[in-house]
Amino acid sequence: MRIIAVLLVAGPWAWVAAEDSPRSETDAKAETRSAIAAEIARLGDARFEVRETAMQQLGRAGIEAVEPLLAAAQGENLEVTWRATRALGRLIDTDDAARFAAAERALERLEASGHRAAARRAVAALETQPEKRWRFALARFEALGGWAAPRRDDEQGTPVPTPPPPIILPQYFVVPPDWKGGAAGLANIRRMDSALQTLLPLDRKLGIYVIDGADVAPQAVDETQNSLRFMEFASRGRARLGVSFLFDVRGRGLEVRDIERDAADATKDALKRGDLVIKYDGETLTDFDHLTRITRRHDVGDKLRVEVRRNGEPVESEIELTGWKKPEISPKGK
Repeated sequence: MRIIAVLLVAGPWAWVAAEDSPRSETDAKAETRSAIAAEIARLGDARFEVRETAMQQLGRAGIEAVEPLLAAAQGENLEVTWRATRALGRLIDTDDAARFAAAERALERLEASGHRAAARRAVAALETQPEKRWRFALARFEALGGWAAPRRDDEQGTPVPTPPPPIILPQYFVVPPDWKGGAAGLANIRRMDSALQTLLPLDRKLGIYVIDGADVAPQAVDETQNSLRFMEFASRGRARLGVSFLFDVRGRGLEVRDIERDAADATKDALKRGDLVIKYDGETLTDFDHLTRITRRHDVGDKLRVEVRRNGEPVESEIELTGWKKPEISPKGK
């Protein structure tokens, strides 16, 4: 005897969920494709209730509905375009990574298409899920070898916003020498930037450091940068100081703001918060870019002489450069 278990939903059809019959997986997929095609055909029906029911059904469908909905949204019937895009917008409201990625890519394709009606509606659909876009994009970025450096507890901003922000901003992002994402992986940077436009408009840009040796073409970095509003790429060498600075507005040097946990012990001993770094490796500093250019000439483990002004008095000491190390904990959002 053949027994079929189905998921019953309102409307003229139901998705087949499971069965104990010897029907092949190919047959089951064919039935699902047929059911999806039938619902998409109803998106342009003359009767409102039929169109509405079809859109609701497709919005509850699985990943199999994404490509057919994308094709439907690109058609000439504006009613079908609107309803297909709305169904994709409902499919993106999920914690399932595969379904989210498929629906997000489909909406991004519509956003970049020459179909103005579909593009507008795709943008609106993507803007409904900024937190999920940030979370999934960050997870993909990290899976490809990149990472986000977490801020210290006292760097989240003063005063603390109420209610708290929907995501925890990192101090910066790193595209390391062992980056596996190539140019395509930078799409996740664009997605995080898009999420920020909806969630947390910033008064400064988040840095994305591309480390020497990372397998990503400069042209790809430039093209990605042109699409960003709140994030900014910068090149860095393999060695780093592990110190953040404030530029002294009176032009006296760089003020030490924070010394990171993974800075070399010699650096932690040599520099104190509030120090003004005047000379670095024998050169009088003009700005932060000057410091990074000097650092880029050196290797991990190199020791450099520094001159700072501490409490108004000159102090000379020696720092040691460290490398880029992925933190044990990375900011994931809420």
